[in-house]
Amino acid sequence: MKFTMSTNIEDVLFKGEFCYKDMNLNDFLTLEMEGGGVVDANWNVLLREFLKEPARYIHYAGVLNEIKKTGAYARMEGTVRDEMDMEEDVRRLYEKGVENLLKWSLATAEVKANVHNLTKHFLDAAFIELMSSMTMSAPIRPEGCYESVYNARCHHVVEVPGGEGTGKDVKEGGCTTAVMDVQGSWRHSRKG
Repeated sequence: MKFTMSTNIEDVLFKGEFCYKDMNLNDFLTLEMEGGGVVDANWNVLLREFLKEPARYIHYAGVLNEIKKTGAYARMEGTVRDEMDMEEDVRRLYEKGVENLLKWSLATAEVKANVHNLTKHFLDAAFIELMSSMTMSAPIRPEGCYESVYNARCHHVVEVPGGEGTGKDVKEGGCTTAVMDVQGSWRHSRKG
């Protein structure tokens, strides 16, 4: 996802992707537990609600314990809890008027201290990525410098042999002993 100053913080955190906190319990049980624990009464229970009170939705302690022992449950629980924390942080930030990356960058230390570390890391990383892309997109040029001066390469000026004092030739290459004092040469040329 490409970030801008006006990118919504919710989009930064969730990247417009599917959130497991909004998945139905029965869908999770069907996909990850081969249907173990599926009950018709739980068809519309979200995983975020299930994690608050698992025993309310799976009444058999043995089945619930078997589900909790699996790696799929541990991954789901960690992911859903992180998503719920970020969702709470988004709500808090919106209450403080922080809706996008620009406002996050300008937020006080107190506002930033009131969000979870994961949220803070995601938002800080997105802002750093945004700043890096902005500085890399513009060419670096010193102010007040003409294009020809900026792009100049090493050359030297030599007196043209047999010339009448005003003829000069520019040769590309490194510095040599044939380099003249250009200002002195011009002064000499004007006299003669």
